Amino acid sequence: MRLFTNYLRAGAAASLLTLAAGTTGADIAKVSLYQESRTTTSTDNKSKTVTRKVWIKQPGKFRMEEVSGPDTRIMVSNGSDYWIALPSKKQGLHRVLNEVDVKRMRTSLQVDIDAVPKFVKSGAKKTGQEKVNGILCDVYKYTNKEKLTFTLWVSATGQRLAQRQETSGVARAAEAMGQPMSTHILKSTTDYLKWQIDQPLADSLFTKPVGVTYQEFKPGVGVVPAPAKK
Repeated sequence: MRLFTNYLRAGAAASLLTLAAGTTGADIAKVSLYQESRTTTSTDNKSKTVTRKVWIKQPGKFRMEEVSGPDTRIMVSNGSDYWIALPSKKQGLHRVLNEVDVKRMRTSLQVDIDAVPKFVKSGAKKTGQEKVNGILCDVYKYTNKEKLTFTLWVSATGQRLAQRQETSGVARAAEAMGQPMSTHILKSTTDYLKWQIDQPLADSLFTKPVGVTYQEFKPGVGVVPAPAKK
């Protein structure tokens, strides 16, 4: 049970960090956002694919559904409560958000639609144009100090929506806690399959997932990570 609890807590942080895009305020979904994506991660030629659906409704409501193989994970907040559910295990965690959590949640969910300014700030340069899933895209790329290469494809016309993002390179990491560090070939590609911006979203999306027995988060355990410093 402890391992399951730790897994869900880690998932809560990871999911919100995914959403917390470090906004510049230049182009934000002011009312709502719906997004579908597919991420394939390869480590030493061993691949794993995760599909995600994300619904955000301002202020402070969100739902994320992740599917990887036979497993589904659902994360929901109505602005005052936070639930994480694993339907296949019929188990989940719940926490009533305190004032600090609520503020962090609302900040995290102010997601930039145009990812280019942040990418350029990290050192990216436009390298040309390519088509992704039939859409003509501007391509931006940079390599960080750890020699990981980051590539972003954004729509060349209309709203500059991300169509694909990729990270690749070689990194040293332990395969599991307590194991020695070793070198791994990494590649992670996310295709953004659908965007809907500022369209009506039903409040029923942001209610507690049913069919799951919930534990309460222990007092003092944070749910919402602080937003990244700009």
